[in-house]
Amino acid sequence: MDIFETIERDIPAIRLVGRLDGITSTALQETLTQYVQNSPSKLILNLSELEYVSSAGLRVFLLVQKNLKKQNSEMQFVGLQPIVKEVFALSGFLKLFQHFDTLEDALDVH
Repeated sequence: MDIFETIERDIPAIRLVGRLDGITSTALQETLTQYVQNSPSKLILNLSELEYVSSAGLRVFLLVQKNLKKQNSEMQFVGLQPIVKEVFALSGFLKLFQHFDTLEDALDVH
């Protein structure tokens, strides 16, 4: 999996490309933890090019969200591909996290 980091309107936007599994989840957790330490107002994860997410990846999302909540911040997802959206639906993540079709849609929500 590749991780691409940008800042959009002063908000960290992380784009994930490939497969998020037990092997790649550690790198993602390290990357996201750095952002959490900087206390962002929110963190956006662009999953439009994520082909697969395992339970290890879901665990990272939960841990990061827990830490963001302590700072009155949140994580939002954009561009969920059908297979990833199905995993999110089955795991209850669609109810736990805000998700949007596009990055612009997420940026417009305060």
